[in-house]
Amino acid sequence: MLASAARAAVVLVAVSIIVFAVIALLPGDAVSLRAAGRMTPEQLSTTRSASGLDDPLTTRYFAWLRRIATGDLGTSTSTGRSVASMLGNRLAVSASIVFVALVIVIPLMGVLAVLTSHGAGRRSAGAAAMTAVAALPQIVVAALGAAILSGWAGLVPPVSLLPRDESPLANLDLLLLPALTLALPASAYGALMLRGPLVDAAATAYIVDARMRGVGRMRLAGSYLFPVVVAPAVRVLSFILAGLVSGTALVERIFGLSGLGELFVTSIATRDVPVVQAISMLAATVAVVGMTVADVVAARTTKRDAT
Repeated sequence: MLASAARAAVVLVAVSIIVFAVIALLPGDAVSLRAAGRMTPEQLSTTRSASGLDDPLTTRYFAWLRRIATGDLGTSTSTGRSVASMLGNRLAVSASIVFVALVIVIPLMGVLAVLTSHGAGRRSAGAAAMTAVAALPQIVVAALGAAILSGWAGLVPPVSLLPRDESPLANLDLLLLPALTLALPASAYGALMLRGPLVDAAATAYIVDARMRGVGRMRLAGSYLFPVVVAPAVRVLSFILAGLVSGTALVERIFGLSGLGELFVTSIATRDVPVVQAISMLAATVAVVGMTVADVVAARTTKRDAT
């Protein structure tokens, strides 16, 4: 457990370096964009210096690292507001989309993996179909979903304008299209990743023996197959969770949702570095924590099976 936590900490530090370096490579900065020719070169230089933009990269990085280590996410260079408050206002929207998407992904991924893991012909056809769905761009999935569920069936609105004074989860009909846009390719990808472990597990001697002894399908799946595939399933879900979190950026822009993804895209355009850094590290933390939990679960499951 301690080793997993230490690895997670090292990974997060490495991610922080990459995030800081990539953002530093972006052309322009918030001061120059705000000035937009309204400042003289002397005024621009003075403002940049006061903002710390002329400090060496290493100095700026370690100052930022010290702040985020203490929970201080800084102040937005575009609005002057606390970054933490800006993220807090939008976190509920993004978290709700990811939650609904996960509720769809988990059972759908399992069903697709099982359906495409029996028979050589079915496995080949299933793999081709799942690969095609997993490769679909989000914009295509969104367009298809809107055409079918909104245009043809009239079940949900084409855009998701959430009321400001209500919880996003209180308006599930508005979250369905964004969640499906994330969930369908993710479910297909997860099914592809789980097919191999399912096929391998079904071919093991003790499961073949159980099947020959007439063990029922439900018991076979719950008592024999599930313990074998739980570790790879948790690992796959950790990768899917990371993809869902990062995927909210485009989905929120498509459906007009004011979440972290939409804020991230806007902040890149305005070079609002503190906001971009905070959202990047939040997404990275979710991914790393998910993968660490998956490693711990996998290690415990393997140890239990070995005994």
